[in-house]
Amino acid sequence: MIPELSSNNKFNMPSLSTFFGLIPKVPNIGVYAFAFSLAEVLIMQLNEEQDKIINESFWLEWQNAKRQGLEKVLAFINTPWADKNGFKKVEISKTILENLFKGQLKNYNDLFDSSKIKDEEKNYFVIVYRIKNDKLDTFTDIVDCIIINN
Repeated sequence: MIPELSSNNKFNMPSLSTFFGLIPKVPNIGVYAFAFSLAEVLIMQLNEEQDKIINESFWLEWQNAKRQGLEKVLAFINTPWADKNGFKKVEISKTILENLFKGQLKNYNDLFDSSKIKDEEKNYFVIVYRIKNDKLDTFTDIVDCIIINN
């Protein structure tokens, strides 16, 4: 089989329609290849729509977990969906929180490194997630919520 360049910019195995297009001397093979190609596109669109619905459902579940308190938030952060979407929790002190508000901490690594300092009692949990821009090969860290740990 001949690998083909896909929309994810990686070489993938050819599709079933490509396989049918390579079979020589079969009557009306072009019609079958077109039908399989159309079916593949429809299935890919259905999968994308299904993934979108699943992500929206988990995002709604995340919003509800934040309303239910620290215990639910920490349980949700340990789910595979939260891990896949780059959610992280950091326990921090009031001083570090003030530095975060002042803009002295620029990304998750700065926040995580400053949280390792054991100078004060850590009364806050900060939930951060990362959005990646594949086209620019960059990412943005977003502070989603801050929860007081009493």
